[in-house]
Amino acid sequence: MVPAGAKRVCGTDGAAVVVAVGDDAVSTLGDDVEDIARLDLEVLRASEAKNCDLLIEIGGRMDEVCESCHKVF
Repeated sequence: MVPAGAKRVCGTDGAAVVVAVGDDAVSTLGDDVEDIARLDLEVLRASEAKNCDLLIEIGGRMDEVCESCHKVF
């Protein structure tokens, strides 16, 4: 299912699928985009501190955020 405002486009090989999001679908992405941005900053700080355990923990949270968005898009 493609959400309102999104457009599904198949690649030339028939396997690749790209979802182009129109302006009216952007509000749906809002929370996920903010969550990813927050995690990106945490990754930066953890990598600067060379904190591998924290990077692994952040990676798990990032996977959850990505998955929640990709259930819709």
